[in-house]
Amino acid sequence: MSLALLALVACVRAPAPPLVANPRVTSAAYGPALPAPPAPASAADAALVPVPGGVPLDPATPALGPADARVVVVTYSDFACPYCGHFFPLVLALAERRPDLRFVFGSFPLDSDCNPLIRNDLHRYACDAALAASCANLQGRYLELATLLYQYPEHITPPELPVFADRVGLDRDAYDTCVADPAARAALTEHVTAAVALGVDATPTVFVRGLDGSDAWVQVTGDPRAILAVLEASPRR
Repeated sequence: MSLALLALVACVRAPAPPLVANPRVTSAAYGPALPAPPAPASAADAALVPVPGGVPLDPATPALGPADARVVVVTYSDFACPYCGHFFPLVLALAERRPDLRFVFGSFPLDSDCNPLIRNDLHRYACDAALAASCANLQGRYLELATLLYQYPEHITPPELPVFADRVGLDRDAYDTCVADPAARAALTEHVTAAVALGVDATPTVFVRGLDGSDAWVQVTGDPRAILAVLEASPRR
């Protein structure tokens, strides 16, 4: 399999707060029109793996949708991952169709700067991008910044990230203070380490609570169309 094709299948590691985005916001707020829903796929094509210990929910993690949602979707992603860049706008489109679902956007940069699993610069500056997004979340602008980062992954370098911050209208003084704060970077590393403990080692990784009407968690894997079909068919409030 070519490296280009592998990047579209999944972004994997090399072998060896509490502010929530406005759930009523529409895709038009994030720039270009979102892709149309993917071609029909069967939810049966996805694999559901129980997560016995559940998935801890940190209120500081960016989220979209009602806090009391019956079904919660947690996705761990990397802004430098092409697969994540394709998946993210489809998730936003689904959020518009299913405003009863809650989507939580976890970070899992494949970058040794903040990820203990990574031993090289697989996705250099992915940690910087994740930190920038976390700081944008403190100003209620996570989705706006995340959309730009996924659209221009080749520009997620430290000198260019402030340009993104300005483009989405962040308070630059607050943003600069946040990204320079060692506590903010430590919190990111702690977030990633917790994901590692859950077994996350690739992006995107998707966990869902409430598919069977209970509080049980499962990890959903498979073709993105199948994963979206599972979410689309999830119980409604």
